[in-house]
Amino acid sequence: MAASVLMVYVLLEQIMEKQDYWSKYIHFYEKYWGGPTSPYGVWFGSEYDSYRKQLSEHLGMEDEYIEDCYFMKEGSKYYICPLIRGRNPYLISAENFIPFQWFLPFSNEERKYMYAHWGFGTIYYLTNIEMGVGRIEKAENVIGDFLDKTRESETKSLFQSMLNIRSKIGELKGWMAQYDPSGFVLLNYGELTSVIHPYMLGKELSVMELWEVLDLIELRDYERAGLLMNVLVQKWEEIRIKAEGETKDPTIQ
Repeated sequence: MAASVLMVYVLLEQIMEKQDYWSKYIHFYEKYWGGPTSPYGVWFGSEYDSYRKQLSEHLGMEDEYIEDCYFMKEGSKYYICPLIRGRNPYLISAENFIPFQWFLPFSNEERKYMYAHWGFGTIYYLTNIEMGVGRIEKAENVIGDFLDKTRESETKSLFQSMLNIRSKIGELKGWMAQYDPSGFVLLNYGELTSVIHPYMLGKELSVMELWEVLDLIELRDYERAGLLMNVLVQKWEEIRIKAEGETKDPTIQ
């Protein structure tokens, strides 16, 4: 199994619950490790146990009651992504693929490609929540107009692909819109990068490819849009199959 994640970071001062706790947590972490947390970090040997023991002592609480977060720093301001379960999550994950609607808040210019500590390349996108929600709304309008003005029999698989995406857009937009628009949203390919061939990973541009499909739909070039969408769907189906271990020799290389 390989997980991808979509994470929301909000300004520390806007966290209403346990603000003092989070402030102590991130300042201890930054002092201990010399910088903010990273979703690409990895623990070696007894590092994690040693850190948790000292964190527990610093916070004055048992290890089992400690809540964790990711955080980032912009200028002098801290933004955090609490790793809480259940109601109001700041992080959602998907196993063995990335839902297509997760690509919509971002632009290709926001893509970052780097090597993680464990040797694999990694991909992430980071944007402002307000900008991300605006892009989702643009995509929602393009897709809605397309579905209203065409018939499935005329556009074949493209119609079904857009129908599937539209059915999920509202939920994503609602999740992001509940947070202050000044915050950030980050898409992390996570463990999926370990199942994509390194040569192809550097050329993995699904955000750009999906927006190209939507641009062609706006131009009513449904044939080219359908071809590009089919390639995108096939690519992620092959990634999913490899991640699930359903075949030892998928065609993606």
